[in-house]
Amino acid sequence: MKNIVLGVALCGVASFGFAANDVILGVKLGREITEQNIVECSQKIVNATCYNADNGEDMFIHLSDQEAPEYIKDKVLMLKSVPNKKTVEMMYFQTHGWRDQIRVLLDLTKKYGKPQVLEFVPTPHYYPDRDLMKSNFAQWEVKDGKSQALYITLMGVSLSDKDVGTVKITTKKFKELEDKKEIDANAQKRSL
Repeated sequence: MKNIVLGVALCGVASFGFAANDVILGVKLGREITEQNIVECSQKIVNATCYNADNGEDMFIHLSDQEAPEYIKDKVLMLKSVPNKKTVEMMYFQTHGWRDQIRVLLDLTKKYGKPQVLEFVPTPHYYPDRDLMKSNFAQWEVKDGKSQALYITLMGVSLSDKDVGTVKITTKKFKELEDKKEIDANAQKRSL
């Protein structure tokens, strides 16, 4: 509980003067993976940052030991593009959940400023001292002045597993596509 209070107190410290930064862990959102100065993974590549591209919209970055923050689970980033495009529009990674949620919140706050939404969501998990575990839930919308934006969501602890948290970073284009899919899915439910 002390960690949560400390994390909230520190969030306010870094909230002034930030600029949108669409380069995250060496990956520039809005550009093709082949333009990223990251090599394609092969059997010859050992402990170096590289990517695997599926034949669809999914891509994976395998981070080297030197480039991976400690809190990124398995040193893997999942990337997505929008249909029929090859530009990276979304990045998603898992963390080690409850033990990293404050560190991740502080890192994101340092990079993107104070989150517009910060909540502590109850989970079905308990700390070793029997206190109910709460998850940091934070959201940022970071604009760069050119009508471009990044949307960042942190869920410090998964509801299904206390040792997993998630960070999702999307471009405006990807968020609009997700919003449209959600609206279409809700309309479909209503019509049934």
